[in-house]
Amino acid sequence: MPIRLALIATLLVCNQFLLLSQPNVQASLNKANMLVKKNTSEAFVLIQEIRNQAIDKNDIITELKCLDLLGELRRSLSLVQQERIASWMKQRLSAFGTDRSLAVAQLHYLLGNFFTDQPAAADSALYHFNQALSIRLPIITGNSELVAQCYHGLGDVYKYIMHDYDEAEKNYEQALKIRESIVPIDTLAVARNYYNLATTNRSQGDFEKALEYGSTTVNLSRAIHHVAMLRNSYTVLANIYRDMHKSDKARDSYDKSIRLTLSSDKSASILAWNYIGIGETYLKDSLWDASIVNLHKAMPLLATLEKQGALTEELRNLWIHGQMKLAQAYLMKSDFPHVERTFRTHFLTLQRLQILAGRIRAESLTGYGDYQFVLKNYDSALHYYQSALHEAIPGFKSHKPFSNPDTEEVGNSFYIHEILSRKGKVFQQRYLDTSDREYVKLALREFLLAEKLMSRQRNTLEMDESKRKFLDSHFNLYEQVLWCIDVLHEQQPADSLRALAFRFMERSKARTLRDVLDKGPIARQQSEFNRSRFSLLDALYQEEQKTFSDSIRISALQQQLVTLDRQRKRNEEVMKEKFPGYMAATDSTYSTVQQVQHSIHNDQAVLEYFFGDESVYALCIRHDGVLYKRLGSADSIRNAADKLRAHFNDEHSISSREAFVNFATSSSVLYAYLLKPFHGILTGVKNIHIIPDGVISQVPFEVLISEKPSLREVNYWRLKYAVRHYSIGYSYSASLLLAKNFEARENPSVLAMGFGGGNERSSPDQMVNLGGSEHELDVLKGLFTRGKFLVGLKADKSEFKKLAPAFDIIHLAVHGRGDRDHHFSSSLFFKSSNDGSDDGQLHAYELYGLQLDAALAVLTACETGVGKAYKGEGMMSIATAFSYAGCQNTLMSLWKVNDQTSVGLMGMFYQNLLSGKRIDDALMMAKLNYLEEADEITADPRIWAPMVAYGKLTPVVKQNKSSTLVYSALTAALVLLLVFRWRGLLVLPSRRS
Repeated sequence: MPIRLALIATLLVCNQFLLLSQPNVQASLNKANMLVKKNTSEAFVLIQEIRNQAIDKNDIITELKCLDLLGELRRSLSLVQQERIASWMKQRLSAFGTDRSLAVAQLHYLLGNFFTDQPAAADSALYHFNQALSIRLPIITGNSELVAQCYHGLGDVYKYIMHDYDEAEKNYEQALKIRESIVPIDTLAVARNYYNLATTNRSQGDFEKALEYGSTTVNLSRAIHHVAMLRNSYTVLANIYRDMHKSDKARDSYDKSIRLTLSSDKSASILAWNYIGIGETYLKDSLWDASIVNLHKAMPLLATLEKQGALTEELRNLWIHGQMKLAQAYLMKSDFPHVERTFRTHFLTLQRLQILAGRIRAESLTGYGDYQFVLKNYDSALHYYQSALHEAIPGFKSHKPFSNPDTEEVGNSFYIHEILSRKGKVFQQRYLDTSDREYVKLALREFLLAEKLMSRQRNTLEMDESKRKFLDSHFNLYEQVLWCIDVLHEQQPADSLRALAFRFMERSKARTLRDVLDKGPIARQQSEFNRSRFSLLDALYQEEQKTFSDSIRISALQQQLVTLDRQRKRNEEVMKEKFPGYMAATDSTYSTVQQVQHSIHNDQAVLEYFFGDESVYALCIRHDGVLYKRLGSADSIRNAADKLRAHFNDEHSISSREAFVNFATSSSVLYAYLLKPFHGILTGVKNIHIIPDGVISQVPFEVLISEKPSLREVNYWRLKYAVRHYSIGYSYSASLLLAKNFEARENPSVLAMGFGGGNERSSPDQMVNLGGSEHELDVLKGLFTRGKFLVGLKADKSEFKKLAPAFDIIHLAVHGRGDRDHHFSSSLFFKSSNDGSDDGQLHAYELYGLQLDAALAVLTACETGVGKAYKGEGMMSIATAFSYAGCQNTLMSLWKVNDQTSVGLMGMFYQNLLSGKRIDDALMMAKLNYLEEADEITADPRIWAPMVAYGKLTPVVKQNKSSTLVYSALTAALVLLLVFRWRGLLVLPSRRS
């Protein structure tokens, strides 16, 4: 074997020497290389002549170089010429026989490249790239561009032909890893690698990662002043921004690419990409006319490229895509003559370009089906949707509109969930027209399969943020399922339908949280990555919001994000080997109705809500029964909830009659919608566990009133609040209620920290001093024998992060701020350091890196339950972050807390908790105690109701009867003393009537 390798090496060296000794040959190759970009016909003739001369002289190196140039030229040649080139490559490969030299590897590589453009030749392309790789790896020592090329080629096959983006990304990553280790680094090759990673992640909807890779591509291209690569990079960056609905940034990037193109080679292909991209951006913004103008700019450019024979596979697909978007823009304008004309042109183009099958044609047929649906030609719409399935799934041939491919036939083509969903809507409309129940069953079947595939597509995404946004954009599918169940259930109630409704309500909630918890302690190894990533995202967001942002700093932060993500991927590869089950795509662990029924007592109920775009649904589970209801229109319930929330956030006078009337009206309306329909099944219930959704996640059910009172006078005390009848707790998902209980302890440890001052550099505007925070800790000191109590200057963020993992209960009486735009920026505010090295601001993302084992976190800060809302996830807030960190239960606030009231409420809450009560019972009793002592004005729920309890809410303290009376007496005395000292009086004079 060594002798053979030496002979091969000698042969290559001799050939190279021969080539260099023939300047005429080298000059001819240089001329051919230039002609490739200018005159393809002349280039083909010249390269063919050089190849024939090389064959006559047995000059293998020159022949391979010719075949390489012909491979670059292939996209501009006729099919006959392409077949001739492939034949030459195969002939030369056959002549080598069983030889496994670098020359043979190069031939395999060239054939792999050649077949990458042919959708029907995916297996051949993979075979040749793998053959090239298997030959090069043993021969070439160290990292080599030749090996990187093979991985890059494999990535192209998986991406462009097989649409397997996960495998594509793995191979691109392997190529990049090699290229970045070669000294000196070929920056252009690395930039192209990042470009492919950006487009791959965009194709699979992982826009966060795509943006990071795209930004890095721009930075690298700018650094080497490579105009062509830079303009391409701006285009892909614009595409990502467009898909993320960041229209201004998208148009800015498109404009940069256009300016670069017009100032250099005026490339028609690049201009076409950008005009179609801008047109699609305007389309997403519902600016139909602007969209049409830009889409029309691209069409003649592509037609010219076709006449020149320069229309590549990508440009063909772009042309088809642009025509589809043009038809869609006309359809949105209800300009049906232009829609029909555009589709007629579109299908003629498909035929002329010989796009007769595959995903592109499937999307075209789907688009025409949408047009027929708008025209109410439902049979035609169904026909075109079914035809689209044939094109998307090669193995599926049924033309019957009632049949679908099975999951094996679907493979990785998860995107067909959109076609199935459309079929379901046709059957849904058929039911509305005919009242035939069979159409609802057909619709439900389509929606169920669509949801299954949609969930699988979601599981291919890696970034939590991308998963949330993906689910948010496809959330209507869950509503379609529940609509079908509601219609069928209303006509013929059945346990199976109620179980199915519960299953889909569960599948629509807290998906990423359950993914994390299902993976157990191993997931903690990724916590540091999450913390670091959100820290960089926060810094990037803050920099971008500045009036004069620092572009250099922005680029540096983007590069850090890319580096961090690649480190995470490498860590995952190691974890796959150690823990094979951990990294497998999960669909979360879901509970069943029966499991929930077995987990609750006779006097308990679980009430789960689903808040859709059109309707709100709910399911009530008792140990011996289940009730499913459609509660009403989403708009009506949203309006009532918004009015109620406005009362809590309004700094109104507590004696305002207008505020009282608004509260009483909206509260009673919400009660009628959300609780009254379940009065029958709730008979005998003491504890209700609410699984909220949508805007009602920000409404405390305790304040809902069962009947509208007389509105002649302001009297909050007489209102019939739900808290007077039920102990109410909350959870992000019913499945989380089945987690293992925290083992109650006789003497739990507590970490209590109180800081009422503001930090000028980072704290919320108009942050007032929380004088009551120190008094809250005074109460806790008198109750807990095991604990650490840090107040004022001792309440340091670094101390919290260091100490928190060791305690059973965490109590934080500090300022807080929710962030409705970026969940990772919700914050708590501790003492800042004197030297300015720490601003005292604890972001939600910093909790990801902690490993808490606490049974309960009590966050009396303002707005700890406020954050960014996602459909299918709920509110991502500072309180949610405690759940991700491992804390089983959380008390949090939904609006600004009354500092004075908090002292008394928390004191009574802990008194009840220490007597062995459940968390929700302890909080209910504290609120009732407050109400008993309040009057008609101070009973305003804005004062006493901001705190809500999330989690399993089982007892934290093991009941010890001998100590209960002592705790009660001590707590009562402490609270009495502190509240008296704090407010100057114990209770306002009662004016109840």
